[in-house]
Amino acid sequence: KYINSADAVVMVLPCGMNAHLELGKAIGMGKHTVILMDDASKPELMYFMADRICHTIDEVSDYLYVLEGCYPRRPD
Repeated sequence: KYINSADAVVMVLPCGMNAHLELGKAIGMGKHTVILMDDASKPELMYFMADRICHTIDEVSDYLYVLEGCYPRRPD
C-alpha cells in the first residue's frame, strides 16, 4: 500500500526477506530505489537493479535531494 504512493524506496541493510521483496516490487513499479549498506558488506548481484547503492545516509540524502530537481547537490 505505501510503496504504491511512494516516490522512492530505500532499503537499509541488514534487513529481512520481506524488505527485499518490497524493494523488488518497487523496482518492478519503476520507483526510484536506493540500498543503504555499510562499507564492509559486499553487494549481491541483484542489488545492482536498484538505482543507487549508498554507504552513508548523507549519500542517500544527496541522491534523494537531486531527484527533487532542486540543486545538483544538497547545500551545506
